[in-house]
Amino acid sequence: MSMQLVGAAKAEHSLGIIQKDIIQTVNKHPNAGWTAGHNPYFANYTIEQFKHILGVKPTPPGLLAGVPIKTHPESVGLPKEFDARTQWSSCSTIGNILG
Repeated sequence: MSMQLVGAAKAEHSLGIIQKDIIQTVNKHPNAGWTAGHNPYFANYTIEQFKHILGVKPTPPGLLAGVPIKTHPESVGLPKEFDARTQWSSCSTIGNILG
């Protein structure tokens, strides 16, 4: 199963960054605040290539293993959960953010 997940992750990175279904989904919502479109400059870029252009560096395995979990006093009043898809439901692609 892990090989399938690795294969799926690699396949995702080879996808083009401009995906017609995302453009169509965004443009179906007139209150989104913007209009999605095709930019010919990035037409043939994959997600992996685009991340490289943006300077994204891969996280070495185990790097975050020793990072402590932050806690806050209950008096801060943090929500028990937060879902950006619910908070900003007018954004049609909030659930499609690339990792």
